Amino acid sequence: MKYKLISKKLNPEMDLGKQILSNRGIVNPEKYMSLDNSCLNSYNDLDNINKAIKCFQKHFKNRDKIAILQDVDFDGYASSALMYMYIKELDRDYPLYTIQHTFPKVHGLNQMNKGDFQLQEGTKLFIVPDAGSEDFEIHKQLKSEGVDVIILDHHECDKGYSPHAIVVNNQLSSKFDNKNLCGTGVVMKFLQALDEEEWNFYADGYKDLNAFANIADVMDMREYETKFLADEGLTAIKNPFIKQLIKEQEYSLKGSKLNKIKVAFYIVPLLNAMIRFGTFEEKELVFQALTCQREDEDFIFVPKTGPRKGVEVHETIYERAARLCKNVKATQDSSRDKAIKEFEEIIEQNPNKDTDKILIVPYNSNIDSTLSGLSAMILASKYKRPVLVGKVDSFGKVSGSARNYGRFIEQDLRSTLTDSGYFEYCRGHEGAFGFSLERKNIDKVIKWFNEKYQNAEIENFFGVDDIYPVSDIPDNLFDVVDSLSGIWGTNVDEPLFAFEDIDVETKDIFIMGSKTKMSNYKFYSNGIQFIKFSAKTDDKLLRYCEDWTVSSVKLQVVGRVGYDSYSDQNIKTVYIEDYNIVFAD
Repeated sequence: MKYKLISKKLNPEMDLGKQILSNRGIVNPEKYMSLDNSCLNSYNDLDNINKAIKCFQKHFKNRDKIAILQDVDFDGYASSALMYMYIKELDRDYPLYTIQHTFPKVHGLNQMNKGDFQLQEGTKLFIVPDAGSEDFEIHKQLKSEGVDVIILDHHECDKGYSPHAIVVNNQLSSKFDNKNLCGTGVVMKFLQALDEEEWNFYADGYKDLNAFANIADVMDMREYETKFLADEGLTAIKNPFIKQLIKEQEYSLKGSKLNKIKVAFYIVPLLNAMIRFGTFEEKELVFQALTCQREDEDFIFVPKTGPRKGVEVHETIYERAARLCKNVKATQDSSRDKAIKEFEEIIEQNPNKDTDKILIVPYNSNIDSTLSGLSAMILASKYKRPVLVGKVDSFGKVSGSARNYGRFIEQDLRSTLTDSGYFEYCRGHEGAFGFSLERKNIDKVIKWFNEKYQNAEIENFFGVDDIYPVSDIPDNLFDVVDSLSGIWGTNVDEPLFAFEDIDVETKDIFIMGSKTKMSNYKFYSNGIQFIKFSAKTDDKLLRYCEDWTVSSVKLQVVGRVGYDSYSDQNIKTVYIEDYNIVFAD
């Protein structure tokens, strides 16, 4: 383990919180901590917003049949749900339906002509939230068939505006400053504009889904408006299905207020797992729960295990949908672990794995393609560089998902790889996108990328905000960091600190719970509790606990700081990310 300061040492005589935020690129920490409505961008600055409003109003007043596409991630579901619920608030009996993709890992309209989905007869307006800006050919086809298309999107679009659809996209709107707003955020702007036109007040009732979607789609929380919308929505949670997901995770969320990090780690993965790994019927039920349909129905569940085995349990749609999400997440986790193991074996066979600036992992097995993005994210974190994971088809093309590493020197990865000329396409966000290229071009891409970023460091260390001897930690450090717990989010990382000169008697290292393949343990030093979660069986400190020849160790620890939320007492705690054993005696 290595670590180094991400900036200069913190000055204990100055405001520690402001210094920590400055280390994350927050230019004005004081303003950032006290945002208000003045930071919001006007929907009038979105190109084509008025055209979209007029088009919607025309079809709505004619009671034309409207279709809404559900894109395949949290943001796609949330943005579709907002649009659906809003129209139903305008008219409960309106002729409206939603469309779910049948192909895995498909975004937007690009597979429509291959049988991914079809519109119902008589559809006059097709609303596509969170996708579709670049699907010009389908726009043209639908227009020729008498169907108007409204795109409410936030993805980069190199083609510009489609001549056959009304595209509202913050990335293409020069006057709209916030490029870090998710698809649900763009839909919210559209609905707020509709509210003003129709003298309604419905849009603000969906602030919770807007917040969750911005968090789920890893929007940059250094952006004032995005941070404000996320914080505002987390204090106004109304959606009953979201409430039930939170209840399902109450143990993991115990001890502190819901914040962006907790949403990202404990709530978002449940719905994302369902969207990517659930059956068509399960996903349909979950979307109905998200949009508050069938809420008066009584569902019956008969557990196969546990204390209620064989006994009928009555559930609401929200309880059933949340339970199914947890079950699917467990199945996905198991499949993910197997996939990661196979991908790591492919990487380890590469003799240049430690020097290549980018890793491309082609695979031929039957691993579910929906796992490629999640796997690429985990591998990018482990190997500390951009990673592309893709399946090889019978034509020799590799298609899958790319994820950038947060501290790599080049953050515009999608645009960079597109400019290389080797890719058939790179679609999505700059740091998270789908790709396709010929397998024969993989070595060419790696060589090109290595030459372009030959001076880029592959970071094999932790960046820390400060380094302290355990006997010299500022008195207010834990309070300051705890007070900022609601701030952490994408690109506003929770701080890490390095602690040195930690002397521990091995007999004073306590294993928490029963020892299994993964164990938790803790020890104390200078009045501070140190906790290590999910330690593997080969963890050195665990081994020393059983080795009577070693009685004490001196440690260096890198970890997060806070108060133990699982204890009734406010114990200052360091949650260990990694450690070095300086010496053992």
